[in-house]
Amino acid sequence: MKTSKIKEFIKNNKVVLLSGLTVFTVFFSIAYYELKLISNHGWHNSLSLNILRFSFAGVCLLVFIITAINLIATRSRENKTKKQLSVADTLINCITLLTEEKDINKAVDSLLKILNDYFDGDRAYLFEFDYENQVTNNTYEYAAEGITKQIDILQNVPLEVIDTWIKKFEETGTFYISSLDKDVDKESDTYKILEMQGITSLIAVPLVKDDNIIGFLGIDNPKINYEDLTLLTSATFFILDSIERRESHSKLHRLSFEDTLTAVHNRNKFNHDIEEYHQKPVDDIGIAYFDINGLKDINDTKGHAAGDRLIKNAANGINSVFIGDTYRIGGDEFVVITTHIKKDIFEKNVEETIKKLTKNGISVSFGTSWEQSSDNIQKQLSIADHLMYENKLLHYKELDNKNENG
Repeated sequence: MKTSKIKEFIKNNKVVLLSGLTVFTVFFSIAYYELKLISNHGWHNSLSLNILRFSFAGVCLLVFIITAINLIATRSRENKTKKQLSVADTLINCITLLTEEKDINKAVDSLLKILNDYFDGDRAYLFEFDYENQVTNNTYEYAAEGITKQIDILQNVPLEVIDTWIKKFEETGTFYISSLDKDVDKESDTYKILEMQGITSLIAVPLVKDDNIIGFLGIDNPKINYEDLTLLTSATFFILDSIERRESHSKLHRLSFEDTLTAVHNRNKFNHDIEEYHQKPVDDIGIAYFDINGLKDINDTKGHAAGDRLIKNAANGINSVFIGDTYRIGGDEFVVITTHIKKDIFEKNVEETIKKLTKNGISVSFGTSWEQSSDNIQKQLSIADHLMYENKLLHYKELDNKNENG
């Protein structure tokens, strides 16, 4: 234990110890040489006096130089310590932020601001790779005051555009451009994209999960601290954790609000949205109920697998027109709630839906309602449901008449 402490002391005070040893050696050598001169020539010899004067001046100069070196070394250690403390403080802020902020998107945005402030950059951003479609997307971005955000235009960027970046990530673990004009080929896509955004320098580090690069974290035009990427590299661990939590939340959300058979919204989502419309009314709202005709006969004669296919095909047909507005609220019953849509367009979309379903051999009963506001959405739902029920009765009446005449 004592040996390790001694080694650590020597390592931390190497310059001071070497300086002291040098001064001691010089003093000892001069003293030894002067004693020999004095013993040979006497105190009053002019050569001895001149040598004494020069040796004294030389020793003073040497002490001054060594003192300056020690001061510089001490200042360097202090700056290094301050830098380490700054990085540590920033990391603590990141951890505190991610722990306290429940909204993952807000947490990542705030984290990017902390990083951008540390490097005094123009933008801090996160890109995520989509290997299936061979593109990358700017999913999060923070822009300093007076800097235009680029997130909207940096979507579905082909991965081949940043092929150089990926290779550099794999080779060195970082990507750094100190000068756009000097470091990047002016004919390359990278140069054109960066120039368009007003980027002259940047630093970036990869996001690595299971030995695969899944994205990167970057800072545009950093003005300070860019020589040390320790903080940026450390921040990737927090970013990766946030992405994993976001994906887990998204999965839970899907399980809670998505119908497992058809992938449209389920009854939980329907109830949730109805409550939202109660609290925050919207304008120009159209509601349509669709109920599959003959599902029981399909299940009885062809089996439940065939019935499930019928339900999925019906859901796909409805959702292909009312994209993202379709709910499955029962075994064979669907509801569409669409907002900010004029009455004539809504009715036209309902007609198109019926045509699509009929073309695919799917018979449905339906009822619709349109209002200028969702102030009384329950009444509107009741109207559409009642009209669907009447349409259902009419369908079975026509079916009975057909069977009697057949």
